[in-house]
Amino acid sequence: MGSDPFSDFALGFDSTFGAGTIDRSRVTERASNGVTVMCAPVVGATPSNVCLWQRDDVAWVLVDFSGSQMPATMELAAAATAAA
Repeated sequence: MGSDPFSDFALGFDSTFGAGTIDRSRVTERASNGVTVMCAPVVGATPSNVCLWQRDDVAWVLVDFSGSQMPATMELAAAATAAA
């Protein structure tokens, strides 16, 4: 991934998703299972959060459309990093 992988992803997401945009001013980072997980809310018609992390040469994306608050989404991302 580039020097700012979350912003790079967010630009693509924002231009194609159509139902909202990622609020890059509210990115939260958390170390989880040896990787740094970056998450931010998606502002738009469907309340959601999106998380991104990289392990080796694979970029992982988790989009949580459940309406959960960010702490719950980050817990979900932590579980996903442990399972991957």
